Amino acid sequence: MAPVEADALSERVLSEQVLIERALSEQRLASAGAVLHVIGTDAGGAASLMAPAQALLRQASLVLAPRRLLSELPCWWQAEQAVGRIPPSEPCPDLLASDRPEQILDPLQRALAEGRAAVLLASGDPLWFGIGRLLLQHFRPDQLRFHPAPSSLQLAFARIGRPWQDAAWISLHGRDPEPLAAALQKRPPALAVLTDPGRGGAEAVRQILRAAGLEAAYGFWLCERLGHPAERVQRLAPVVAIPADCDPLHLVLLIAEAPPPLDPEILPPFGLDDGLFLQHEDRPGLMTKREVRIQLLADLQLPAAGVLWDVGAGVGSVGLEALRLRPRLQAGRRQGQTGPQGVGASAKAVEQGSHGAAQPWGMATPMWA
Repeated sequence: MAPVEADALSERVLSEQVLIERALSEQRLASAGAVLHVIGTDAGGAASLMAPAQALLRQASLVLAPRRLLSELPCWWQAEQAVGRIPPSEPCPDLLASDRPEQILDPLQRALAEGRAAVLLASGDPLWFGIGRLLLQHFRPDQLRFHPAPSSLQLAFARIGRPWQDAAWISLHGRDPEPLAAALQKRPPALAVLTDPGRGGAEAVRQILRAAGLEAAYGFWLCERLGHPAERVQRLAPVVAIPADCDPLHLVLLIAEAPPPLDPEILPPFGLDDGLFLQHEDRPGLMTKREVRIQLLADLQLPAAGVLWDVGAGVGSVGLEALRLRPRLQAGRRQGQTGPQGVGASAKAVEQGSHGAAQPWGMATPMWA
């Protein structure tokens, strides 16, 4: 081994040893002062923890974790004994499931009162929509030490290789999915959805995306068991069903993307999906929705030829749909105080035929009365 490589390896080993000693020192102080270590982890559980966190786990006499992580701890403990990191005679700590957090509060109070070394494993960052908030409601801050891991959102965006500083997010845990529909109307460039498998999970997200007419406007990424050796991340086309074996531990990323070019011959005469229209960047989602457009176009009883003025046209969706129904119609709009304007090329990847000739919508007919 080259001297430089040997020096780098020695520094890394020394640094890791310092971190382990610091963790053990904190554990000794914790025993004296009754401190609960709340350690964040990904789907890989104890095996994926950093060395300092594993050192705390090896010293614990009580470990609390969700059942999906708890079931793996005895095997991990035996593996640690096999490589000599835990004495063979050292019994596995007491294990307690934390899936129903209200049931662990009394056992935790007793453990801390007895000065036992306790560790609680939680998903990602325990203080970000995690168990941390509940613990702080029942224990003093000086009784708790938090060790966050990368959150599921961080892992998901890392897996698809996309920056996420512009991303919005929404949690559906224990909530009805209506807020997701409202969030989609704002047309965020990226939206992370923390799903609730008990309320439909990824399928509920897809149904709302479809109902909003935005399947063509967003890529649908299903991220399962992030951090686990058997993790799975895949982009699902609208025609591909949610996998039957979809893991309950999953989230969905909705990434805005340009829809593929569409053949106007396969589009309906009117009632186009909202996702086919371009949006104002400063007012995303501010448009006449599909259901309202359908009713308006029916009530207008559009003539075969003439002039249609759209006052406050927004993205021009009503005027554009009218031109598809009546190619000989002329359409204009009045937007605020700017005076009459043409409807313009407000549609995305859609063409309008005029007198049998297929042309871009913005060129379909003259826009002036």
